[in-house]
Amino acid sequence: MVYSVAGTLFFLTPGGIGAVEISSLLLYTKLGLEREIAASLVLLDRCIGFLFPSAMGLFFLAILSRKIALESY
Repeated sequence: MVYSVAGTLFFLTPGGIGAVEISSLLLYTKLGLEREIAASLVLLDRCIGFLFPSAMGLFFLAILSRKIALESY
């Protein structure tokens, strides 16, 4: 928890991309996971937490815009 908070407070790039992942990677390795497994967990967490909701939002935005376009004619 401390690593995640520190990662968001002291970010290196906009949005904390990089610092949060590095702090999560350090946390997983300190908990005893191998570095490769910890890195794959961090990437999986980023995909689930950021990319999947963004893709779902774009999908529903397309459906909504199509519905609005059909109603306007």
